[in-house]
Amino acid sequence: MADYIINKWKDQLDDSWSLDYQILHSYPDETNCYARLTGGAQQYDLRKKEDGDKFQKDDQVLMFYNAFAPPTEAPIKTSKLVYGHYCNADNVQWLLGQDPNILDGAVVICKYGGGAGRPDKGKNVKPHGAVAVLIFSDPHDFSDVNDKAYPEGQGIPEDTVQRGSAKYKRGDPTSPGYPSIEGAYFDDVQDLLNYTRTQVNSPHIWAPLPSQPIAWGDAKHILSQLEGEEVPAEWKSESGLDTISKFGGSLKDTQMFELQIAVNYERKKSQDVIGIIEGSEYPDEYVLIGNHRDTWVHGAIDAGAGMTTIFEISRLFKELNIRPKRTVVFCSWGSEEHGLMGSIEFTEEFLAVLKERAILYVNADVSFKGNEYFYSTASQQMHELVFELTDYIKDHNDPSMSVTQRWAEKTEASGPRPSIGNPGLGSDYAPFHQFAGVPVVDVGFNQKTRKVSTYSTYHTGYDNMEYLRMIDPGLRAAKKVTEVAGSILIRAACSDYFPVDTTPMADFVDSLDEKLSEVGSEVTTDQQKLIKRASSSFKTQLSDVNKIYATSENSDKKRAFMRLLNYSKYLTDNNCCHPIQQDLQNVVVSSRQEGGPVTYPGISNYFGLGDKEEIQRQVGILITRLNAAADYLNLKPFSVRAHNDL
Repeated sequence: MADYIINKWKDQLDDSWSLDYQILHSYPDETNCYARLTGGAQQYDLRKKEDGDKFQKDDQVLMFYNAFAPPTEAPIKTSKLVYGHYCNADNVQWLLGQDPNILDGAVVICKYGGGAGRPDKGKNVKPHGAVAVLIFSDPHDFSDVNDKAYPEGQGIPEDTVQRGSAKYKRGDPTSPGYPSIEGAYFDDVQDLLNYTRTQVNSPHIWAPLPSQPIAWGDAKHILSQLEGEEVPAEWKSESGLDTISKFGGSLKDTQMFELQIAVNYERKKSQDVIGIIEGSEYPDEYVLIGNHRDTWVHGAIDAGAGMTTIFEISRLFKELNIRPKRTVVFCSWGSEEHGLMGSIEFTEEFLAVLKERAILYVNADVSFKGNEYFYSTASQQMHELVFELTDYIKDHNDPSMSVTQRWAEKTEASGPRPSIGNPGLGSDYAPFHQFAGVPVVDVGFNQKTRKVSTYSTYHTGYDNMEYLRMIDPGLRAAKKVTEVAGSILIRAACSDYFPVDTTPMADFVDSLDEKLSEVGSEVTTDQQKLIKRASSSFKTQLSDVNKIYATSENSDKKRAFMRLLNYSKYLTDNNCCHPIQQDLQNVVVSSRQEGGPVTYPGISNYFGLGDKEEIQRQVGILITRLNAAADYLNLKPFSVRAHNDL
């Protein structure tokens, strides 16, 4: 695939090449993996692959697994299976309320969703003695009530599993903070495993317990074999399985559950493919567009839909003979599904270059998970650029409406424009937004007719062309999202200037300031005043520079424009915002991972971890970076703090 893309882009663009990284991957050792019920009338072996996919015998199709979930240290044989519902904090506390020792020595059965991600299931139950988790996709959460299961309909079949990464630390976990290139030093994977096994509470590198995804058809049978007390009525109502009744602690008929998860850790070449069109006027200003190339099985939607969007845009650049003013960089990332590996390694290697030259990264991953309306997440300064184009482009279902109007209608927006969210950690935009400080736009298409938040065959063996055509007949959403993404790219690459909005960032900072008080005495009143003084300086400079950009026609306009694009690069600090996840470095927009208040991420994460001393350090980092960003915005150097009294 990498060679195919290089050749395609060599034909369509100015040049293309591969950047190779030697990345640690996690694969199952299928011959030594099993999950089964024994001791009953007949042994029940849980599926390792989908029954209904004719390609499952291909050697490239691996058994069900979660990447970087640790192996079992020894085979597990137990009668103590416990149903933990979503295995979120509330579910775990309910179980402990029934029996404080219910999870001790147990294999816990969890559902995907419920506010707890793949590695969070194990994190929540490990402190109470659990030894492993099984995870399944309940049709209540991954199908609509009117769905028939694929291939008859769009619902999730009973024989399939959502694979995924169970890793917290994105990128290669053995080379934190620097790229996995030839000559690099790599941490020992056994040392990381030992840390994982001995670390009971957060923070974790990856899932802290062995974790095996299982088909909901198998979950249905296992749950029917549990004894113990009744689960809450709410849990039953939140499931499509009629066998959910008891929460377990023992199995019927003296059965035993046996589990072994064996893992091979392999350092393998992972390729990032780069293609470029050199800019005619500003060749050292880079506009990037990218998506990952790897998939769990067929990957028609994730990530084939996004790569098709990018291929179509690169084709049109050639056919329309577009010579952009800024250099356009097309990116095909490797190893995203194992934890944003390719894009993290790239940003680690070229961090200084990206901070100096990159002005925008456009991401097209799951380009559509429905065909009803376009949506986007974006860095705060990019909101107006998105709306400028979606206001102009017509909706694919109703040409009397713009893309923006349909988006606002479907999301029940309070005004004429919908909400654009702050990008999180779900795709390759994350290292650009939260680590490098490069503005990002992520694009996609969604639906509201079905209740499920994503398409039902996400990360399964049934993410194929047949299913793709079910959710987007005629590929009309595929065409429309490509129009929008291509328009954003052309606007940013071919115009001297484009809209840069300051209001969303000012509003976002206000929302974080408002939640500072929830940290309580850990951040004193005087410290809160200092933070708010720094944030006020930052917002004032945003407003002042925006006025210069809007009214100037000389070199000050260019200076103001570049400052408005690049200020987020001065909000990053390698001592913020988490002890393990080194890609979370933006003191304002990085994700909160540890359950603290919805305020500045460094303070929030360390509050959630209970580290009082580090909270104090994060306060100083936050004030420093807000002041630095304000000074960068100011056209008069090094003066903001000196002229801003309490």
